[in-house]
Amino acid sequence: MRWVSFGVGATTAADRSGRSCRANMWIMTLLLVAAVTATDGDTALYKCCGPSSSFRPDIITSHLSCDLAVSPLQVHGAQVKHGFPECCNKSLIVLGQNTSRPFSQYCIDKLEMEDDKVQPDSVVGYECDDDDSVRNLTSPTVMKITKCCLNGTYDPGSHICRDISDGQEILQNVLLRDTACFVNVQYGLSECDSSQAVVTLVVTSDNIKILISGAVVVNTSNALLTLEDGSFCMDSVVNGSSSVVIKFCQDIGTACTERPCVQKCCPDGYGMIESKSCRPSDFDFNPQFYNTRSTNNGFEHVEAEVPSFAILSNLECDKFILQPEQTERDLSYLEADGRLHVPRHSDRHLKTDKYCLEKVFLPEYEMEGIYTFLCFPEDTIEPNQIQFILCALGLITSSVFLLVTFLVYACLPSLQNLHGKTLMCHVVSLFAAYVCLSVAQLGGGNLDQSFCAAM
Repeated sequence: MRWVSFGVGATTAADRSGRSCRANMWIMTLLLVAAVTATDGDTALYKCCGPSSSFRPDIITSHLSCDLAVSPLQVHGAQVKHGFPECCNKSLIVLGQNTSRPFSQYCIDKLEMEDDKVQPDSVVGYECDDDDSVRNLTSPTVMKITKCCLNGTYDPGSHICRDISDGQEILQNVLLRDTACFVNVQYGLSECDSSQAVVTLVVTSDNIKILISGAVVVNTSNALLTLEDGSFCMDSVVNGSSSVVIKFCQDIGTACTERPCVQKCCPDGYGMIESKSCRPSDFDFNPQFYNTRSTNNGFEHVEAEVPSFAILSNLECDKFILQPEQTERDLSYLEADGRLHVPRHSDRHLKTDKYCLEKVFLPEYEMEGIYTFLCFPEDTIEPNQIQFILCALGLITSSVFLLVTFLVYACLPSLQNLHGKTLMCHVVSLFAAYVCLSVAQLGGGNLDQSFCAAM
């Protein structure tokens, strides 16, 4: 039998080859781990304050410090690290909204109180201005989102906010998707001008584009709609996975042409809740619309479905409320075109400059629901009509003779007996009354209220 023996040199070469492969594998693994670690470091966003805090300036020194905030700066789609840059000369920077800027070492946060150099709710931060401390970091992008609801999501059918604990996170996921950025969240729609209406629009997130300037471009079914920053707010829709509701201010001419307009007594988000004046309200505002038909017996009102309507809040007049639960004369119906039909009113069809609707909750009066308010009729009496002028001339003529009578009695002592003095007092009283009546007849509409009260 022949033994075959493998030499020592051959065995050593095989072992060396195996060790070389294992070494290369470990090197590749270490490089991969290092690359992943570097990538994680590059995508991290650096926030100066803690998760629930923002910058607040000291009243005396104006130095910035961290404090609990109602609306702190958020981070979306990236790892967040908290704290200030170390081992560098820090310099303060101010960022505009929806901006991206390459930094070295940095941290940024939100300023929630007004400072001498920046406005409240601005995004400020610190960066290193040392040449030796430059690191390769992702440029931090700051996106501004104006959310309609402080908590939860928006119900466009009822025009109210529904409380949901993760409403803000839902909106960010719908709008920003996988974008890694800081999010400066603000709340509420600023009050529209008297020449504008509040429009509510529901679209999918694919039809919304957020611009660097803070404006948004919305692709509606009709055309592209550009909304400037400060004139709109957005929110996620109740039970709408990818839908977004946008509330914005639009000129009345455009808003009321594309959809019916409804006059609301209080601004959007307000109501007469336990008060006869406007207060912040979370009650719904969803008035019922009707189609009005004329019949042989009068009018027939059929409920109508209106997909959307715009809200006006520019009615300025003295108003009175209609209470249909007390009398049928106060029955009113909101028509599908935005007009109000009041069958027992002298003007049966009222436009938005003659009425307003409001959510009323007054338990002491057993009133709860949407009530109608009408403007008092305008005063049609002209202050300079001929009858008032003639009446004033007659009073002036009488005043002249009364004054002459008083002077005669005052100049003749023989007439100043008991009867004469009584007559003088009577004449003076009539003279003063006639003068006041003459002034009121001729200039009543132009007189000051205090002067009228004095007369």
